[in-house]
Amino acid sequence: AANGATTLNVPLLIEREGRKSDLLFAGTLTPGKAGLVLDANLASANFVVADAQVLAGVAPASAGGAAGPETAPPWAGVSGRLVVALKKVVYFDAVVASDITGTVTLEAGAAKLVNFRAGLGEGADAKVNGGVTFNPKSATPYALAAELAVNEFDPAPLFRALNPGQPVTVEGKFSVASQLGGHAAHL
Repeated sequence: AANGATTLNVPLLIEREGRKSDLLFAGTLTPGKAGLVLDANLASANFVVADAQVLAGVAPASAGGAAGPETAPPWAGVSGRLVVALKKVVYFDAVVASDITGTVTLEAGAAKLVNFRAGLGEGADAKVNGGVTFNPKSATPYALAAELAVNEFDPAPLFRALNPGQPVTVEGKFSVASQLGGHAAHL
């Protein structure tokens, strides 16, 4: 393109154990004043988290723990947004998140989740807003600040999936509102 933009259209289809998982990453990367500007979408009709494990073999092996604090975040040199729309994400057969939507924004010192929402079963949902900031002058340069609200969540299917054959620890529907925070030297 005339402005140096690169158009990306990266479909991923994993067929495994009689099921299909799909992801589509589509958007543009455009040169900007401080690096690349991302304007993209990530979509899926059905994604099984266990299917993503096949991709672990493609990733390079880790060189081990870093010696000191990081000097730049992984998103350094990239700003912009990624709009997420995932129809169904399966963690375990009985634990499914639906209609996951929201926007990831990237800027020099922060990666943020904006208006993220997910359905968590019959009438249950979760909402997340927050982000990770990066301050290279700190011994723990990454700082997390987020708000999480979970409404009418029934944890019994999760407990059954994690410990089959064991009675569930808690039964009922729960709502929780929480503020999350923390600091780390590495992601």
